[in-house]
Amino acid sequence: MYFQFQNTDGFQFVVNVPWNPELGISYKVGVDGISLFLVLITTFFTPLSILATWNQDIKKERMFYASMLMLESFLIGSVVSLDMFMFYVFWELMLIPMFFLVGVWSESKNTAIVSKFFVYTTVGSLSMLFSILYLYQSHYNQTGFYSFDVIDLYNTVVNPAMAPLLFFTFLLAFAVKAPLFPFHTWLPDTYTDSPVSATVMLSAVMAKLGVYGMIRFVIPLFPATFATYSNLLMTLAVIGTIYGALIAIVQKDMKRLIAYSSISHLGYIILGVFALNIQSLQGSIFQMVNHALSTGALFFLVAFLEERIRTRNISESGGLMKSIPSLGILFMLAMFSSIGLPGLNGFVGELLIFLGIFGTSPLFSALGTTGIITGAVYMLWMFQRVMFGPVNPNTVLKYKNLRGNEIAVLIPISVLIFVLGIYPQPFLNKIEPSVTKYIEFVNTKKISTQEIASLYHK
Repeated sequence: MYFQFQNTDGFQFVVNVPWNPELGISYKVGVDGISLFLVLITTFFTPLSILATWNQDIKKERMFYASMLMLESFLIGSVVSLDMFMFYVFWELMLIPMFFLVGVWSESKNTAIVSKFFVYTTVGSLSMLFSILYLYQSHYNQTGFYSFDVIDLYNTVVNPAMAPLLFFTFLLAFAVKAPLFPFHTWLPDTYTDSPVSATVMLSAVMAKLGVYGMIRFVIPLFPATFATYSNLLMTLAVIGTIYGALIAIVQKDMKRLIAYSSISHLGYIILGVFALNIQSLQGSIFQMVNHALSTGALFFLVAFLEERIRTRNISESGGLMKSIPSLGILFMLAMFSSIGLPGLNGFVGELLIFLGIFGTSPLFSALGTTGIITGAVYMLWMFQRVMFGPVNPNTVLKYKNLRGNEIAVLIPISVLIFVLGIYPQPFLNKIEPSVTKYIEFVNTKKISTQEIASLYHK
């Protein structure tokens, strides 16, 4: 798909098959520069997540692998859907396999954690359903025919009095999934308690769907309303960036530290989306891929470490670079990728995001960079303690060398960390045309929506 994708601004690989024409429901799918890399990281991380469990004793193996494959299908369906009915069906369906992955194979078997995850996502989804149905009916009232087609709903005129309500009910579903502060409270416990496969799919892929939903639906459907509340939303994104970084500093559990780090990183990715210019949006889309690689690698590495030393506690680990050098070197690479070291993948996305944000608001750009600086502090602190700290005399390594399946998981990620950092331009060229057209459309619709709103108030 990557090599066949043309560097143009339209949807490609489009398939449109009417399903129920009377109700305006179609099987319509397609990919553009905004969604392309989400499809690719989904298909990239699913086999790696399965491979990471190769040597583990998994109960109910068939159910586990079926859940992973169903999750992959529903994630891809959500990303490529150009029919809102289809999108909503896939969005809801992906909750089912994730519910089992988190609930059945969790570490603590704490039902409160999976219940919290389920309630948060369900409430958000129901609020989005209300907005979809309102737009669906509005389109019928204006044109005389029903349609769930995304393009048709983009061009539907929304009553300005209803726009704020629809905007926030739509936003809620994606703010929970992303997560945008203060809808993040389900994430640390869920990431920490889930098996590594579920944690990686949650952090590397599913969280990105929240950001994708904001880009694909929330902003282009309600551009004038977004412009009204953009400063509020950027403030929440900055708070999430700084909050996640500060809480990560005090964590003792490596997996929990990376979970809070993920909140911080997603905060500035969302900030780049809300800045809404070509540079920041292109950077955010590219950084979603980079975050998936660095965070996915870190979660894999922590899981492999835990298998060897039987703990994730930072204070109980130490001197592991000497005893497990191969794992330590790959851990260092993932850590430097996460903090945005020049020459690695994380740097380019961060640079584009903050250059773009600076063009919109120097203040938000300055505040957002504090989260990046703090991120370097907690990552380096964790790495120093775990790899070069005092050796725990009670640590007994089950085995030292990386096993075949672990190498097969980590090497592809490591290669991409270098490739995207050293030569990112081919990847950015895939994104830029769609982003440019997207910004033009949103700005044009914002002006026309404001003109319509002025007519309503005359």
